[in-house]
Amino acid sequence: MVDYVRTRPAARRIGTSYQGDADGPSSFYERIGFVPTGEVDEDGKTEAVLEL
Repeated sequence: MVDYVRTRPAARRIGTSYQGDADGPSSFYERIGFVPTGEVDEDGKTEAVLEL
């Protein structure tokens, strides 16, 4: 998905949110370049962005 979004002319970043517990996907997202923003959404999920 990241490779596809990079091909889009106006794409500057990708955002996501994930459950921040020990069993959550935080290490996966960080390994591919997502950085937590320090924000938490209304469901208590950590928000993260990948700058393209």
